[in-house]
Amino acid sequence: MMLDISNYYLSSPYGVVIKEKQGVILNNLIREPNRITGGLIKITAFLTSLFTITFYYGLLLLTNVKITVFLTIGSVFIYLFISFLTKKYSMKYGEQEVAINQEINAIGAESISALRQIKTFSIQSKVTSGFKKNIRKLSLVELKKVLFLASPRLFIEFIFFSGIIITIVFIYLTSIDLLKTIIPALAVFVIVSQRLLGHLSSLIANKIALDHMIPAFLLVGSLIEKNEVLKVKSMNRSKFDIPEADIVFDDVTFAYDDKKPVFSNFNFSIPKGKITAIIGDSGSGKSTIADLVLALTLPNTGKITLNGISINDIDIIDWRKKIGFVSQDNFLFHTSIMENIRFGNLEASDEMIINAAKQANAHDFILEFPEGYKTVVGDRGMLVSGGQKQRIAIARALVRDPEILIFDEATSALDYITEIELQKEIFNVSKDKTVLIISHRLETVKNADKIMKLENGKISHVMYNDLIK
Repeated sequence: MMLDISNYYLSSPYGVVIKEKQGVILNNLIREPNRITGGLIKITAFLTSLFTITFYYGLLLLTNVKITVFLTIGSVFIYLFISFLTKKYSMKYGEQEVAINQEINAIGAESISALRQIKTFSIQSKVTSGFKKNIRKLSLVELKKVLFLASPRLFIEFIFFSGIIITIVFIYLTSIDLLKTIIPALAVFVIVSQRLLGHLSSLIANKIALDHMIPAFLLVGSLIEKNEVLKVKSMNRSKFDIPEADIVFDDVTFAYDDKKPVFSNFNFSIPKGKITAIIGDSGSGKSTIADLVLALTLPNTGKITLNGISINDIDIIDWRKKIGFVSQDNFLFHTSIMENIRFGNLEASDEMIINAAKQANAHDFILEFPEGYKTVVGDRGMLVSGGQKQRIAIARALVRDPEILIFDEATSALDYITEIELQKEIFNVSKDKTVLIISHRLETVKNADKIMKLENGKISHVMYNDLIK
């Protein structure tokens, strides 16, 4: 179940996944499948109790058919009555438990990710209060669940022993002689019924526990079903070789949720084997273009084509393997610099990694660390500076020797001189490749073959290298 859910999140469009809180995803991936595993054990216990109850009823039938039939009818009535009474509330508390656990995990994950900001702004008390509030809610729900699980046994014991006492008193008042003759059979019923009582209570308690877990079953089931749908879609996509063609945006309209479209009927092309630059202010839609090329987000209408083939119809993983991508907010894994660069090409040799680092102007500062390329960068690269992180990310993109390179504000964390030097390196390694460079400033991309200025989701100017010169 965990593997299926993991595959679903890894295969889903990026725009879909980022709508959910990180903690909610972790809860759905780890906690809920574990709860369902407990639920599957409850099913086994339920069936075991059902089998044992059937066996004991067989013994009672051999003793007295009429009393057994009466007892069976009573037991079935009690089971159905309690199940009907508790199912609605058990499912309700189950839904609350799922929602509260999602919120607790969300707060936890967000607190860890924003630890620096929390300390900087001294808002520890606010974060703690959020934890306290949800932990109290969870404690109350868990308490109600425990009471629900314990109540059937108390109720059944009360009904059972009340029935025995009422029966004995009734027979005593009706006929003392009958009481004397029925005592042996009654004793057998009491002994067997006592054993039966525990299993009947267990049966009902397991049923309530399963009702409580239905929301978790439904949640995990829906995620697994969505993963199967994505598998089928993936199977219908064809493998893809880089074509001798441009990347073409054909009447593309894209909006985040129901917000105002970032692009409407947007048309432009990224020439094959050329360097294309997009400049513009923040919020103009530059990074969205990169996400659309990478198929991290998909157009609402229109299509992005290569040789007339829509990106939607090709194997997305195969397509992305052809691309080297560097963003303005790069993620480094909690491992060595060497391994972080190798994530760009898992088959890269140490020599290839060092060469990529040199191209990214990262080799010298890496050697200044006591452990060089074996230096561990910490969680999300927190142990290196922003500029160093960015150059490691550039080396990671270059080491895969991609056919397409996308630099989305890739030098934004660097000082001006270093940025200019690195841009020169980018242009040097970009020869004969299809390159998309996104930047705020014209100065850093003036050597591009084609420069487009983006304003409010539209291309306001197009410039070519010979005109710039």
